[in-house]
Amino acid sequence: MLNSSTENRFREKYWLVSLIVLVVVLGMINIYSLWPYLGSVLGAFTLYVLVRGQLLWLTGKKKIGKKLAASMLLLEVTIFFLIPVVAVVLLLINKLQNTAIDLSFLIKEMDDYLQIIKDKTGFDLLNASAIGSIPKITGQILQLLLSGVSSLFINVILLIFVLYFMLVSQKEVEKYMYDLLPFRDENKKIMLHEARVIINSNAFGIPLLALIQGGFAYVGYLIFGVDEPFLYALFTSFATIIPIFGTALVWVPVCIFLFISKDWGNAIGLTLYCLLVISNVDNVARLILQKKMGDIHPLITVFGVLVGLYVFGFWGIIFGPLILSLFCLFVDFFKKEYIDKPNAAGGVDYASEANLSKEPKS
Repeated sequence: MLNSSTENRFREKYWLVSLIVLVVVLGMINIYSLWPYLGSVLGAFTLYVLVRGQLLWLTGKKKIGKKLAASMLLLEVTIFFLIPVVAVVLLLINKLQNTAIDLSFLIKEMDDYLQIIKDKTGFDLLNASAIGSIPKITGQILQLLLSGVSSLFINVILLIFVLYFMLVSQKEVEKYMYDLLPFRDENKKIMLHEARVIINSNAFGIPLLALIQGGFAYVGYLIFGVDEPFLYALFTSFATIIPIFGTALVWVPVCIFLFISKDWGNAIGLTLYCLLVISNVDNVARLILQKKMGDIHPLITVFGVLVGLYVFGFWGIIFGPLILSLFCLFVDFFKKEYIDKPNAAGGVDYASEANLSKEPKS
């Protein structure tokens, strides 16, 4: 028979394991149910990090009440962020609906070029059925964009509510999250600093880069006679978030279309402009913004955005690099706490021995 102390320990372990299982199971159910609205939570967290300094200034130095300060910051976020984002999305969809693209001409010209390539080389790059499916694919893309508008408005409304709650309950929310972090205090500070740097870097850097790229692209499309230059400049701006290929996903097809249309002068001019100007502006702007806003390793940015877009959608461009960077940081915490610690406790420090072995003998 178990004694009372053993029985109490067993009961406490049972309670602990049961509580962990309940938290994990119910957490997974809630995450699965609320997954379509995860973007609003991530967006609220991002904006909270960006306006937190203003909140502390308003409530601390200006002695403004939390509710009034939160309302003022919500108005600022709505005017300078939410309204422009929604307006750009609606403008883009409206442009796509009202833009008349002669697909029959495009398909005929593509078919002629591909037939020449097949006659010369024997390679059938794109069969007739694939070419004929272009109008169907275009319609599906437009339908997908239209169906996403309602989801966008719902997420924006939820974002406002979540952000307001976080701003009003700033101290309570931060203390609760800080206490839950399973690290030492110094590691908690490192992690929070890393998160703040990456969020600020991506939240400011990516829109700035998109504006710069879109501006240069618009000038090029306008000079070299591209129809609807503003529409394609918007596409180019959005394409900056895609790693590796980026803006080339837009300007390469535009240049190909000009070649197919036999507009040789504009086609050659735009191709050279994009290769010499847009590609180099992308590299220079990324380098400058990276150094100014946060020295994040390029591989973390590239793979982080790939992971983030797949998991989180739009907000993944910010939280993808953050998650990948935090993963590397947590691995470093684990190494310092549990792998390097035996060395401090009297284990063999091979790095130190290697250094000592290189010292000259007296």
